[in-house]
Amino acid sequence: ESVQDQTIDKVTCDLLIEPGTYKNVHLLYGNIGKVGISKFVKVFGSTSILWLNLGFNKICDAGITVLMKGLEGSSVNYLDIKANYFSDTGAFSIANALPKTNISTLDLGNNRLTDIGVTELFKSFPKAQKLFELFASLLNITDETIEKIAPSIGESNLHKLYLGTNLISDVGVLKLCSGVRKINYLHLTF
Repeated sequence: ESVQDQTIDKVTCDLLIEPGTYKNVHLLYGNIGKVGISKFVKVFGSTSILWLNLGFNKICDAGITVLMKGLEGSSVNYLDIKANYFSDTGAFSIANALPKTNISTLDLGNNRLTDIGVTELFKSFPKAQKLFELFASLLNITDETIEKIAPSIGESNLHKLYLGTNLISDVGVLKLCSGVRKINYLHLTF
């Protein structure tokens, strides 16, 4: 049964009953939105969750804002929020909160971001010193976006960058590669 806003109380109850037991929490392919996220983040402080997978839910901008605020200072170091419903507003919330989290791996592919949201998000990476791996596929990133974000990537601690299934041509790849020397792994195909 998929977790929904109405059934997330059971999940949070289990997390509170045995707070140190759950390190990896997978709540993907559900129907979780802002209400469910609001309930869920209330228990972060009393858990030791390291891996949080919320992919393929219905988390919109307001839910992402609540989630990211709740992740500040938490133990979560892997966050998967791919294929939800957030847009540039959610990207701004992620950009603001990311430097205050312990997230080292972030998957935010296949969301409704535009050039504005992607650019703002990538600008936060030099301040997000713990972020080492980013999955940013299916975000309609173009050569023009690469031109804007390449300096931020170069100043970040990213070592693995997944940009597959975007709109990047050879021009964008050359721009990216010329300014980004720390990346150990760059994935550009689908």
